[in-house]
Formats: sequence, structure tokens, C-alpha cells
Amino acid sequence: MGEKFKFENWSRRKLLGGFGAAVAGGSAVGLLGAHANQRERPVETAEPNADGESTPGELRWLLVDADIDVEEMVRRGDDLVVRYASAASSIDEHNQELVEVTSQYVTHVEHDGEGARLVAEVDERFEEPQTSYHVTADWVRSYLDDEMSSTELVNTVARTEKGR
Repeated sequence: MGEKFKFENWSRRKLLGGFGAAVAGGSAVGLLGAHANQRERPVETAEPNADGESTPGELRWLLVDADIDVEEMVRRGDDLVVRYASAASSIDEHNQELVEVTSQYVTHVEHDGEGARLVAEVDERFEEPQTSYHVTADWVRSYLDDEMSSTELVNTVARTEKGR
């Protein structure tokens, strides 16, 4: 379907256009909380190696390397949950962080990484309420199989955002 997209080339203009009213209009729908009662297990940072398979610890390393201020990362059932302090001072910068987190999860899934979904819990988000959003491995596989464009993937992730 769509052409492969390099998330690091995502421009502010494309980002804003891609998000449309889903983020700016506040119509995002959250689907989190189903796994809230499951036990959390910490994920420690691990530098990626050359074995071709991504671990949760390597995903955490990728996020930190991409300048995401990871406060904590845990496994919660089949989910990976990353809590990070946002450096965003505007919705545009917040959207850039969402794209970056999504991009790193794409890399993780592309390298056979585990986790049915990555849940991002965002702290210290400029003057807006704290938020959370998620991306599923199924959506990422659809993107990698050219069944979903990069814009569709980002819009799908953005629609999961909700205040915490």
C-alpha cells in the first residue's frame, strides 16, 4: 500500500497535517486501563546487540537514545509501559515525542521484539494534563506489511491519547 516511511524525517508540517483534528480537536479516544491490575515487572536498560532480536531493555535504550526522558519502564502482562517526562513546551513538541516513541516501537517490533502493545504514560506535559497513549504490535505489523501508511499509524496512535 503505502511507501515505507522514515520517522526521523517527519517534518513539523507533515506531523501537524497527519494528526489533524484527532489531537488538536481533543477527540482522541483512550483504550487504556484493561491491564491495570496486572503485576508490573521492571525493565532495565540494555544496549542493543547484533543478534537481530530486540528485547524490552533494548527498546528502553532506543527510547533514551532518542532523547526520551524515560523515568520507568515495566512489563504489565503482555504490554510494555514506558513512563517518561515530557520535554514538550507545546502540542507540536508533544506530537514530535509521540512520533519518536512510535518510531522506536516500530524498530522494536521490526526486530521481533516482544510486547503486544507499548503504552506511553507522559508526565510533566507543558501546561496541559498528563496523558497516555499506546501503539499495538498489530498496527506496527500492518505498517511494516504496507497495509497501513505512516500517517495512518501515527493517526491511530494519536486517537488513543487520553488524559490521566
